[in-house]
Amino acid sequence: MKSMMIVILVLCFSSILFAELGISDAEEAYLKANYKVSFPIYKKLADAKDVDAMYKLAESFEEGRGVKKDNKQAYVWYKKASDLKHEWAMYKRALFAMSGKGTVLNYKEASQWFQRAAKMGNMWAQYQLGIMAEEGKGMPKDVIAAMEWYGLAASQGNNWAQYKLGEIYRQGIGVMVDLSEAASLYSESAEQGNDWAAYQLGGLFEAGTGVSQNFAKAAELYEKSARSKNAWAQYKLAILYETGHGVPTDNVQAWYWNNLEKDATFTGTKYCADLNERLRKAMSWDQIQKAKERIRNTK
Repeated sequence: MKSMMIVILVLCFSSILFAELGISDAEEAYLKANYKVSFPIYKKLADAKDVDAMYKLAESFEEGRGVKKDNKQAYVWYKKASDLKHEWAMYKRALFAMSGKGTVLNYKEASQWFQRAAKMGNMWAQYQLGIMAEEGKGMPKDVIAAMEWYGLAASQGNNWAQYKLGEIYRQGIGVMVDLSEAASLYSESAEQGNDWAAYQLGGLFEAGTGVSQNFAKAAELYEKSARSKNAWAQYKLAILYETGHGVPTDNVQAWYWNNLEKDATFTGTKYCADLNERLRKAMSWDQIQKAKERIRNTK
């Protein structure tokens, strides 16, 4: 009986404590990864129609922070917060609808909520709308509309929107090919760490298209991308070391970059295998072992 009374008193005290805590207390606990404290506060405030708490509660369900992961519950709360015009909840609601995560896959719903968030200036919603317009998901396929959405996001510094615009100009998708513009957009994106932009810009410098040919700059960009585990950049950098373009000829370096861990689905596997055959003929056993040891140390 005594132990039961203690439990009741602890529960009562906890209820009073959480009742007195607000959104700032929840945020402080959340940032410290003290999710067992943040979750019940968010839940209490969300039930009281606090829109920011609704969003954070949804995020807690999505990430399994302070509660078991539950995408359906996450969607429920993102939906409630988005109905109250929470910008990021609109964005997340659209993402869930686009992927069928926690709800039924619905491109039309996704595009509608991306547009609402985009009109509030959300650059990631603008970027996603660019993808949907380019691919014709949830709306008619329209490259010009895609470029407009990418442009809005790119103007806010969204590196993926900059990269996608670069791809459109490089390939001439619905517009005239403009390699100079592509290079400019890739450069802006690569400066923010986008490995695919760095890879494509490296290709332009290697070929001398859209920019003056510069093998050293190509090698620099390929390496930047390669260090972010871009498999194509690793292969292209290996080729430069094999041929001595922009970097000293170095077969050990070539082997290292060509054989650094790559995803099993890498489409350039045959090219890597062909390069390995050439390198085996040019390298000593000791050189190959040195390269393999470096790979092991990298991993």
